[in-house]
Amino acid sequence: MINQLDEIKDTIMRYLETRLDLFKIETRGRIEQAIVMVVYGILLYSIVLVGLTLGTVLLANYLNERLDSAYLGYVIILGIVLLKLIVWVVFRKWTMRVLGGIIATFMSKKEE
Repeated sequence: MINQLDEIKDTIMRYLETRLDLFKIETRGRIEQAIVMVVYGILLYSIVLVGLTLGTVLLANYLNERLDSAYLGYVIILGIVLLKLIVWVVFRKWTMRVLGGIIATFMSKKEE
């Protein structure tokens, strides 16, 4: 009887150890995937930011040429950027709620 209890105890301990190892492997995989996504996002964001910056400067130079001015194109682009910043600040809560919903939807689809 005691041998059977010891065998049951050993079996349960092996089962728990196996489940713990499985949980560690699954968690490690998710963490690795999250890190890869973050690094990819940072790289993509950097590339897009450089592209937008260059595009904005090119647009400002084009406006300078069209308006025969040395600085008016830059002022117009600065005004557009400041207007966009003001809109983002005013609608901050709404924007955060929408972005949170998008991220939650994206993450739930990733888990499936």
